[in-house]
Amino acid sequence: MTFVNKTLEEMLGSNHELVYSLNVTPTINGEILEARSNYWGFITKEQEDELFSLINAKIRTALYEDAEDTLMEIIDNAFNRGNMAFDKPITINLYETNDKIAVQIKDSGSGFDYKTKIAQLNAGEVYFQGHGCGLKRMNNSEWEISYEGNGNTVNVLILKEQKK
Repeated sequence: MTFVNKTLEEMLGSNHELVYSLNVTPTINGEILEARSNYWGFITKEQEDELFSLINAKIRTALYEDAEDTLMEIIDNAFNRGNMAFDKPITINLYETNDKIAVQIKDSGSGFDYKTKIAQLNAGEVYFQGHGCGLKRMNNSEWEISYEGNGNTVNVLILKEQKK
């Protein structure tokens, strides 16, 4: 996996299309839900199945289970660390080209100093202290990862055909 300094458009090129979009706000009838430690309480089983079925159908790789775990970690971070107020939405978009897909996850939080955290991770420094599982897991994948804005938008680029 490589952390890259590119926008989503630079990663995908100009010939890509949005094939799926999910906008989730953790409220019911305007009231913030209490299950703050479990983001899947805010995403229905049908939405979860649809998202990962699309990803699975588009990626031909033995790394799919790792892909799902890593993406779940990123989504979890968007809810629990990005949107600490928990009344703000996150957006999950799936884009496609002929040979790759990209998953973009945006939260409404203030972001984080991703450049410093990535440098610490690459230098082998221990900074996690109970956090950082998403970065650590992404570091073990074969994808390109980029951040945009203040670190509140994550782009994950996955080749459709990867070596098994």
